[in-house]
Amino acid sequence: MTSVDPTYPAPKKMTRIQDPLEELLAFCLALPPRPTSMHPRPYILSVEGNIGAGKTSLLDQLEVRVNPRRVVVVREPVDTWMRLTDPTDGESILQKFYKCPAVYSFTFQTVVFHSIMQSIDEAITTHPECEIIVCERSLAASRHVFCAMLKEANQISAFEMNIYESFFTPSVMERYYPDAVFFLDVDPHICLKRIQKRDRKGEEDIPLDYLIKLDHTYRQWLPEYTHAFLEHVP
Repeated sequence: MTSVDPTYPAPKKMTRIQDPLEELLAFCLALPPRPTSMHPRPYILSVEGNIGAGKTSLLDQLEVRVNPRRVVVVREPVDTWMRLTDPTDGESILQKFYKCPAVYSFTFQTVVFHSIMQSIDEAITTHPECEIIVCERSLAASRHVFCAMLKEANQISAFEMNIYESFFTPSVMERYYPDAVFFLDVDPHICLKRIQKRDRKGEEDIPLDYLIKLDHTYRQWLPEYTHAFLEHVP
């Protein structure tokens, strides 16, 4: 949970917004310049939502509408997860996680943690003048949604969770946690249909009950976040 920064536009906490793209654009335009001596890193805005909710499509539309020197879009590092393969069978860590979460949850979430940080660091290094980074998912959601759900399902042990929690030092949270969250609210049944239609490698083993649980866990977490925007996407 983050504290309210008076430089942000007034949050529309859990408010349904008619046009997520226009609202996201308006939010970016309303933010004052950064980095500054008080805020040495760019703003980080996170687009959250279920698998198949439309996060990538929204970010694709956003990217062609913004000034690329000021706003940088950082996508979920799925390619990294797919490149990390087991030499014995050729399966990626993402595929192994969905097939056998009881075995691979902790390993996968560790990969997610480091790959998200690396993506943000690369964006800042490549675009040193940028003021806003818009991410597809965040460390905060990985921690409070995905790992929380895995812990509840006993797919991450208490010992593994303690190790995972030790990653979140104050400096990590200060540098990588999002300043604002946009949540795309899509029915899990619709998400599953989209997943099946796009037929993306690594997603073939995602069951409906996982999407339903993910949706529920997101809704438990969002009201705790300072800036949470709720949007229904048909």
